[in-house]
Amino acid sequence: MTKLTADERCACGGALVPPVLASGFAVPTGADYVCLGCGRAYRWTSSNPPTLTVFHTRHDVQFYSDDAVFFDRATRFVAPAIDAGRGVIVLATPHHREGLVQRLRSEGVNIEAAIRQGTYLSLDASDALSSITIERIPDGPLFRQTLSDLIGSVAIAANEPRVAVLAECVGLLCADGNPDAAIALEKPGNELLAAHDLDILCAYPLRCCQPHDRTFQRICAEHGGVEVR
Repeated sequence: MTKLTADERCACGGALVPPVLASGFAVPTGADYVCLGCGRAYRWTSSNPPTLTVFHTRHDVQFYSDDAVFFDRATRFVAPAIDAGRGVIVLATPHHREGLVQRLRSEGVNIEAAIRQGTYLSLDASDALSSITIERIPDGPLFRQTLSDLIGSVAIAANEPRVAVLAECVGLLCADGNPDAAIALEKPGNELLAAHDLDILCAYPLRCCQPHDRTFQRICAEHGGVEVR
């Protein structure tokens, strides 16, 4: 394997180590290095000479400091999917659901057509959590099956297998002081990647955990890409 140079570190400044030394982090298969600071995985490209790049699993996370940041990232995630004719599922708070639709309209995205055709499905994140909670504990298999059914529905409506999922359910759990439940729901999300052609973006309010906190590291370890702003 190509060796790291002394100045090659993660974007967060953390040290990069081989997966066998990254105890406590969920490491995607094929990763060459893992950041001990945030859990982000890296791998060497096949180029000559090889370069070290972030290992993208198409399951990313955004830690947003305010609504403006949330809407910026959500729009950059959702708009290209709608423009490409793909299905989109949004699980978010009422404020974020309505604000995102307004932002998409202002960006010239034909959101009305997507809603009318059934390729844009927007659901209340709290209601979604309630529907998969058993005895006050979110049920991972039920969450996976429920989301799988929704994915199948919008994929059929779009006649396109690739679907974008913007999910704020986990962020609500973390903000409510239940990060363990949030991380437990991230795992079914990763399992869905094996069954469907997906792009997933999870959204967490930055106030629920700070960079270099153990909770922050555990959340990052479940994702391929991390954005903090």
